[in-house]
Amino acid sequence: MSAAATTGRALVDALTGRQRTPVFVQTHDVAALSHPGRSRILPARPDGTGSWNLAERVRTAHLADLAGATHLALVPEGAGPGDPVELVAWI
Repeated sequence: MSAAATTGRALVDALTGRQRTPVFVQTHDVAALSHPGRSRILPARPDGTGSWNLAERVRTAHLADLAGATHLALVPEGAGPGDPVELVAWI
């Protein structure tokens, strides 16, 4: 579901010529959530202080982790402390 939400929008934009401005934000503990050698797509929720909380564990077989998350965070491989992540609104 997460992959469809992120790549589907990019595909529609490419076919229609729409250009979106990427939204990059700071998150808590992005270094702990990144993995060397692979990027991750994680549900993101605002924390009320201007930052975002990312789900630490996502059960890929269930949509329960996406419930209540208005955005998905694209965490690049090997992200370090303070590195921004891109947010994609998926609903």
